[in-house]
Amino acid sequence: MAIGLALIGTANAQRSSRYDVVEESAITRTLSFAAGGGRTLDVRNINGFVHVEATNDAAVQMSIRKVIRAETRDDVAEAERDVRLDFRDGAPRVDARVSDRRGHVCGEESNDRDDRWDRVHYDVKFDFTIRVPRDVALRLCTINGGDVIVNGTRGDFDVTNVNGLIDMRQIAGSGRAHTVNGPVSVTFTANPTQASSFKTVNGNVDVSFPDGLGADFAMKTFNGGLFTDFDGQPIASAAQTGGERKNGRILHRANEYTGVLVSNGRPEITFETLNGNVRARRAGGAAR
Repeated sequence: MAIGLALIGTANAQRSSRYDVVEESAITRTLSFAAGGGRTLDVRNINGFVHVEATNDAAVQMSIRKVIRAETRDDVAEAERDVRLDFRDGAPRVDARVSDRRGHVCGEESNDRDDRWDRVHYDVKFDFTIRVPRDVALRLCTINGGDVIVNGTRGDFDVTNVNGLIDMRQIAGSGRAHTVNGPVSVTFTANPTQASSFKTVNGNVDVSFPDGLGADFAMKTFNGGLFTDFDGQPIASAAQTGGERKNGRILHRANEYTGVLVSNGRPEITFETLNGNVRARRAGGAAR
């Protein structure tokens, strides 16, 4: 499904370069959480970036740039009808969701094989700039035309992209950060306490942890290398294609997961790419 949406998005991007009519608008929104209990921000985009900055505020502040590119003014009106941006607040989970004319939402399964997207003459893009309470959990998703960047949050996270990078800076919490075409870069200020996963298909995976980490690393690449500067015991898979230990760094290239026991282990932290390098390093370290 993700690959299918990626192909659709690429076709839309190619069409948008030929569109002569451009209409831009700005949307601002404050989303407030219900009192008590855990809090989660859920943002589902389709075309455009999602940038999140942690604050000490109690509510979520959103600034959204909406751009419609179309062949004619009538197509702009059609885009306004077809592509929706809906909000929900006043609950433990607040959200902003973009849905297309078929009702598709990023990160949700669909069996719709309708080919109406082939006949649209517009492209709609939303760029989200968000200020979020520092301890809120995040569910972020986009598909095309933008990166996902998160700075300073401390809650758990579930972050996905398809055609774009994921960059999470100075964060805490546990979770997953997965994309398809682009690198994944994460810097922790506090080590994950639950299983976590960092994956891409085309790009490097680079994750930094502070001292005191105990974890079971599961590391995998097909065209690239596996690097870490943590002291640990490597547990190589049977399909490993060769490796060496140099200056305290474990250097492996493997077709299957290579395990590294860091300190006393737990939780399991997975790093995976198909075309690229994997680096699991100490914060400020030089695994390269």
